[in-house]
Amino acid sequence: MHIRFYFTIINLLFFSFGYSQKNQLLNVKLYNNEILLPINNWYNNELLSDTKIDNFLYFKIDNKYYKKANTTEIIPQLFGAKANGQYNLSDDTNSLIKGDDDDKAIIDFLINSRNIGLSLEKFGATTFYFPTAIYKSSGSYTIRNNGSIIFGDGSKSTVLHSVNSGENNDTPFIRFKISDKGSTSENLLSGGGLEKISIRTNNANIRNFGLNLVFTEYLTFRDVNIEGFGKSAIKGGFWESYFENIKIGACGALQLADNNGNPITGVIDTSNDDPIRPDSSNNTLFNKLTLSSNFGTWLKLTATSSQTVNININGLYAESYYGDAGDVDNLPIIYVSNATGNSINGGFITINSTNKLREADLIKMDKISEISLSNLVITFNPIDGYLKRPIRRLTSIANLKSINSKILLRDVTINDQVDGIGYGLDNVPPLINGIGICNLYNVTFKLLSLSKGGTRRLTNLIDKKLITNGSIQVLPNDENGEIPSLNKRIDFINGSMIVYDDFLPKTNDTWSIGDKILKNNVKSSDEIGWICIQDGTTGVLNIKGTGKKNTKTLKVDNTHGLLKGDWIQISNLSGYNRVSMIKDNVIYLEQLILNDIENAVIQFLKPKWEIIKYK
Repeated sequence: MHIRFYFTIINLLFFSFGYSQKNQLLNVKLYNNEILLPINNWYNNELLSDTKIDNFLYFKIDNKYYKKANTTEIIPQLFGAKANGQYNLSDDTNSLIKGDDDDKAIIDFLINSRNIGLSLEKFGATTFYFPTAIYKSSGSYTIRNNGSIIFGDGSKSTVLHSVNSGENNDTPFIRFKISDKGSTSENLLSGGGLEKISIRTNNANIRNFGLNLVFTEYLTFRDVNIEGFGKSAIKGGFWESYFENIKIGACGALQLADNNGNPITGVIDTSNDDPIRPDSSNNTLFNKLTLSSNFGTWLKLTATSSQTVNININGLYAESYYGDAGDVDNLPIIYVSNATGNSINGGFITINSTNKLREADLIKMDKISEISLSNLVITFNPIDGYLKRPIRRLTSIANLKSINSKILLRDVTINDQVDGIGYGLDNVPPLINGIGICNLYNVTFKLLSLSKGGTRRLTNLIDKKLITNGSIQVLPNDENGEIPSLNKRIDFINGSMIVYDDFLPKTNDTWSIGDKILKNNVKSSDEIGWICIQDGTTGVLNIKGTGKKNTKTLKVDNTHGLLKGDWIQISNLSGYNRVSMIKDNVIYLEQLILNDIENAVIQFLKPKWEIIKYK
């Protein structure tokens, strides 16, 4: 491969590193636009002589011998990099404990070493090889060449480690951006990426963004490890790009929420803050994405000026941090807004839970939004031990905030072995909550068995306000192998439920007109089940309440067994009422109380059923 060296001011414009100055090459000769390395011996250790000189690969200049540098010999060390960073391996932090700052050498290396392939020569394509080492750097680097690839010997071998430089924390460590102005095709950076390399920092306050892509396309990132950045590991506007075997860890600790509680950034963030080119990322594939111990929102899939994002993840292996990260823990883990065509296929999501509180959704969807999950296992894992019930790590699996939001689950298993989703909340939402469209195919909920103290109701799994179609299987997560009391198949048709059971329900459940219970085993009888003809809630309450006439609040002695949406009756009062909210032993109602009451008995308003017979 032909190697050329450009030493003009025009060449320096391809890169921006905060400052520029002529490079001071170490042990390197510049001759006829070639990079030459000094040598004394032939490849077999024979002394080099004038007879060996061919003036093509080997040269004699000023009575010294040189050879043309090949690709792997043009490395930062030629430009003064010490590459002597060392980590503390005595604890889990792997903190950087020593090393020289290689920022200037990396700048000189990136500006002056250019390995131009013939097929990409007109684009100025460049490869930058960092051999095995830890490169400590206080700088940040902007790549402005099409087709530029930074690569190393492996994500565990070549590490670029960001340290404090005193500059703006929001300056990304590595940015791909061809121009600061214009959104036309000549300002679109095309091709290039990172391969077999790690970029990291131990202190999130040093650098908020790891990799920033601004108006780019056709980039490739393969075998890359990104760790420790405060807000985003990957952020920007990237199109038709490919990510393979990407591992991201301990990022996102400094994320913030907007006034609506939505994330401003995400660990992987498709939103683009560039006012000149505001369109978000789209049509991109992640093939094997590993997320380990990240904070806040892992995936922020949002668009600014269109509804197409099309981020597809083939193999997601994600596990949450189990500690308490403060307010950032109350951000949704996956946020989709104004973005369609997104999918996650294969892998697992594990939420490690302790008794620390977290009021957030696994998936929050808003505006025009769409995501599909398939061949996925979602587990809520109590690391403090089985049945450690003070767990409230998430409020729902999915929260659809808009009628234009749509979620699809296919071949998905959800394990909540300690009844942890929403446990302890006054208003426990359904597992899949909100409004919008929900399609379910071969979905299994493994929940804490009712016989073991589980509180999750059959009718509280999927919100009745959703337009739900499909089928779920509800199984008990019974560690002791006892006969389950919770084992049901439920079908949904436009939000109405069909539960397969041989008896009318006795446990607390809220039913709506049109819901059906169909028998599993129909024998000689012509009765095949029941259909609900009046809304109501089954079960038994032991609650007394006090309230004022023409108000909608009841102060009660307890709220055990009561949920938002339940139908209730107040003794000595005619009619019915419905619970709209529960907070601090106060029940908020949909209808006015007709008279003053004191210590009145609160009961469920029972649903009415009609027998379904063979036609």
